[in-house]
Amino acid sequence: MQNNQFRGPPSPPVTPLLKGTLTVLIVAYLLQLVGQNWLQSGPNSGIENLKLWSFASGHWQPWQPFTALFLNGTVLEAFFDWLFLFFLMGPVEQLVGKKRYKLSMVFSVTLAIFVVTMLDLVGAISPGAASAPFTGVTPALLAMLVIFGFSMPNAQILLFFVLPIKAVWIARVSGLLSLLMFLASRDLTSAMALGGWTGGFIWVRTGGGSFRRLMLRFRKKKLEKELGRFTVIQGGKNNDPTIH
Repeated sequence: MQNNQFRGPPSPPVTPLLKGTLTVLIVAYLLQLVGQNWLQSGPNSGIENLKLWSFASGHWQPWQPFTALFLNGTVLEAFFDWLFLFFLMGPVEQLVGKKRYKLSMVFSVTLAIFVVTMLDLVGAISPGAASAPFTGVTPALLAMLVIFGFSMPNAQILLFFVLPIKAVWIARVSGLLSLLMFLASRDLTSAMALGGWTGGFIWVRTGGGSFRRLMLRFRKKKLEKELGRFTVIQGGKNNDPTIH
């Protein structure tokens, strides 16, 4: 008897690291909501002091680029961050391995923080955006999307859970949108997104973020270039090639 039961796309792998990450983020957001809406913390203390503020706001603190990653904005913003994390983190972790996944996230997020800090120092962050702090895991999500898209270019991603599009095109378009959003708004959130995308792109293009692999590639190209200067001439009765 033919089975006509509809089967949707396979669910993403739920790894222990994914479970732990989601648990930490959800608990942190619950504490954030209590601190903001029940304890009524002001902009200079409590939860607000853990968000990432620009230098122009006068509220910037050195720990904020890291603590802001565990906080979030509205309930819908938090939910969609968790949803994308649920669908992306498991496949990327299985694709590159748990250890390399952790390294890729540390590299990408650290680069995003560095990029945002430099942009803020040179005045690229709009003074009008100083009152809008950054929160969320956007740089990590963009880095995951880039790593998955460029590592598995022909994989299908359901855009809006309906339209199948190649992963590499999703990765490229997300980078273009991140750049356009930063040029249009010049705020911390778009800058962090652009920095996370850039970190993921560099990680993939340098052979998985390995400096050793990058140097090996450089030496290989250099050796090929040097060997290209030599010509092989057939010589002798034995037809032994001689290199000049």
